[in-house]
Amino acid sequence: MIKKIGVALFVLISLPNFLVAERESSGIRLTLMDCYHRALEKSENIRIQAQNIVQAELEKQRALGTVLPNLKFNFSQTYQDTSGVEGGSGGVGGTFTRSERPESKFVLKQELFSGFKEFAALSASKSLSQKETFLLKNVAKLLFREIAQSFYQITQLKKDLENVQTILIFTQERIKELQSRVQLGKSRESEMLSVESQLFMSRSEEEKIKGELEIARENLSTLLGMETDSFQIAEDPDSNDPVELMETYLGKVGQRTEIRAQSEEIQARRQNVKIARAQFFPHANFTGNYYTKRVGFQEPIDWDVLLNLDIPIFQGRIAQSALRRSSSELKQSELELLRLKRNAESEVRKKFLLLKSALQQHKTLVDAYKKSEESYRVQTGEYRLGLVNNLEVLQALNQLQETKRNLDRIFVQTKLYRIDLKIAVEELPQ
Repeated sequence: MIKKIGVALFVLISLPNFLVAERESSGIRLTLMDCYHRALEKSENIRIQAQNIVQAELEKQRALGTVLPNLKFNFSQTYQDTSGVEGGSGGVGGTFTRSERPESKFVLKQELFSGFKEFAALSASKSLSQKETFLLKNVAKLLFREIAQSFYQITQLKKDLENVQTILIFTQERIKELQSRVQLGKSRESEMLSVESQLFMSRSEEEKIKGELEIARENLSTLLGMETDSFQIAEDPDSNDPVELMETYLGKVGQRTEIRAQSEEIQARRQNVKIARAQFFPHANFTGNYYTKRVGFQEPIDWDVLLNLDIPIFQGRIAQSALRRSSSELKQSELELLRLKRNAESEVRKKFLLLKSALQQHKTLVDAYKKSEESYRVQTGEYRLGLVNNLEVLQALNQLQETKRNLDRIFVQTKLYRIDLKIAVEELPQ
């Protein structure tokens, strides 16, 4: 009898994976990092952000172009009615009264001074390009978190299914035993009906978990760009990395990508203030023309140069409004940085406390499971001696199973909390 109980408990502890692996009988096995790398290849968000980087780099090149000279070739051909014009084609008047007046030239333009706004724009574009690079890393971080949550949700549901299927085995064994005892008059028929009711409830729970598992697999397959039956997840080895002091994790908050991206945006906003302030300064530019074809009195003139100076006197408060707006946007970005830092520190504290609590819960539940295991073993033996009733045995079985389920859940949750804490301080696995 004791041997049978020991065998049953062994089944509970080490139930073969084929109870849930039948659904995953084919397909490649993927670890968490395998899933992450596949998701990186398929993620539209990653590719969209990569295009943002391309656009930022092109904007940087455009900003550089405003600093460099502008050279172009220009050709013009003027036709006009000269039927009512008197005089010859020579001299100044003759030049402007020609029926056709062709002209071709090379034009060189160079901004000499504009309040250094071109250099400020170039600096701003560099900061925005760096910002988009940090945002790409942030998108990858969020994707890893999404993959980890989906991955461990499947792991948890598989363990839940194993536990429910285990209790089905135990319940069916009890029904067989009770049938014999009812026939011998040692047990009441109501006891067997109670166990049968639990059997159907467990089957209902089994179907519920199977449905949730299908949905979880569908969610992960969407992220991976794979069919649900083309892969199965492989559990990663347990991590025994020691948990550092909270202050150590808080000291790493500054390296979070969204914070670094916001810092780059602040740099760009500061340059925008300089650009707006440049509207109050004089503007000077240079234009040089080299003529390859001219007619009339201008034909001997091969080149000319124009130096232009604009001194702003009154602009209808346009420049002042632009400066105040740029300053307000800078202040807004600085406040956003403070908000991000405060929220990041709060997130790290929460993740740290969740992990610390989960580790303590796991330690306590290991002891609780051992006690529940012993309680069920003892009560099963006492039931056969008539010392306890069937209801007490069922309660011990349910307690054992619930403790096992909680232990499995906190085990998986601890893994996820450990990953969440690493994500919170940007310690992403490669």
